[in-house]
Amino acid sequence: MYASSRTDAAGPRYGAPADESGIPLSDGANEIMRLIAGFGYGYDAAQNVFYTRVDAWQRRYGYCSLYDEGTALSGMIIDCEPVYFIYNDRVYLVELWKGQYDLTTGCEVGIYRDSGYNLLGTRWFESVPDGELLDMAASLYRNGELLFTRRGRHWWLTGFKLAEFSEPRDLELVTTLRFPDPAMCRAFTDAAREAGYTEEEAYAYGDTSVVYFTKPKLRQPVTRTKLISTPTQLKNKLMCEAFNAFAGGENRSVYEILADAKENYPEVYDEAIKLGRSMEKYTSRLGDLPGVEGLLTPA
Repeated sequence: MYASSRTDAAGPRYGAPADESGIPLSDGANEIMRLIAGFGYGYDAAQNVFYTRVDAWQRRYGYCSLYDEGTALSGMIIDCEPVYFIYNDRVYLVELWKGQYDLTTGCEVGIYRDSGYNLLGTRWFESVPDGELLDMAASLYRNGELLFTRRGRHWWLTGFKLAEFSEPRDLELVTTLRFPDPAMCRAFTDAAREAGYTEEEAYAYGDTSVVYFTKPKLRQPVTRTKLISTPTQLKNKLMCEAFNAFAGGENRSVYEILADAKENYPEVYDEAIKLGRSMEKYTSRLGDLPGVEGLLTPA
């Protein structure tokens, strides 16, 4: 196995194990973390959770309801709860998501504001600027058991637990949002109540709102049908089982899996790291991809 000597932003640094791999484990861990960062994500090894960075390239794409309609078709079976509210004569959106994201169980909390434009005939919301980021916390439970907690000042706070399988109905997302003032907090909380949340499920104190998201109150995407969800969830479950079998058990961190691969399959480990290095030149350019600007039309 391995012994950790220190931890930094790129991940643990490891002592050199006695194996035949040509790439040190520290280099391998750093390559994997750089690759993940290129996709707009970070990794919390303590909770075995991936999360989105504040500077993620996805920020440019904002939100529209078409995104939710496409989730089931792309392998993600998730509950969506978009809560629209008005503050300072502008429409804002806080959306909550929870469910199965292919190989991960996860949740999301995002805040957006009306852009004044439509995207393919649907109202497009821009991600809030840095001056309107919120202090957020999100705790995800499955059948009453805590899976993980994420906290931060963000526009899109997320967490995705690797190789965990869940049905959305078994998950509860408890989110706390601290708004810039009590008026904005009340506007959001009142909108959640109008959506169907009780006083116990959504409440405010001062500038902070707490929401317990278990069963969606609002209409779900039309693509969220049994015809799509059932086979997709079967695929997702099999993927999680296969990954855990390969990884040698459940809830093993990326670093532990890397260390085992280096020790037991050094050639496979080397090829995987080399592949990651070759992909970096592409992931580093994701932020340069064409945005939605050319598709926007005045609302």
